[in-house]
Amino acid sequence: MKKQWVRKILIPGVVVVAGSLVFTGICFFLYLGIVLSLESMLVGSNSQAFPMDTVRIGSTIVLAVVYLILSFTKLPELVKAIWLTGTIGAIGVTIILSLYQTPWVAVLIFLALVGGLVILFVHNKKPWFFFLSLILASVIAVVYAWPTT
Repeated sequence: MKKQWVRKILIPGVVVVAGSLVFTGICFFLYLGIVLSLESMLVGSNSQAFPMDTVRIGSTIVLAVVYLILSFTKLPELVKAIWLTGTIGAIGVTIILSLYQTPWVAVLIFLALVGGLVILFVHNKKPWFFFLSLILASVIAVVYAWPTT
């Protein structure tokens, strides 16, 4: 009984949490690298002229499309759940920052997306750690993007 609990719950949970944090960090730093590179090439010292929203939305769309492609592959479910965290986290940040003047509206839109994914995952009988990924991504997105003032 104890070995089964460790194998089915503890190990996947730790792998998803650790992998999700690492992958989300990689996604955010990759986005930062893209922004800094494009900003220095396109606008030079006038950083206010850089279309940050366009780059944020574009990179989020690319990440979401890659996730959709990977979700139909034979990759292990743990890898798909880890990738999901980075993708949903980026989508959440994009929604919240795009609607920063009305953060509660942004959160409601984001929660509707997460709720739709929960329904989809229940319908497709996804493993429990996909729901853990959604929770992690939601917390990361709100903590990172919530307006401070």
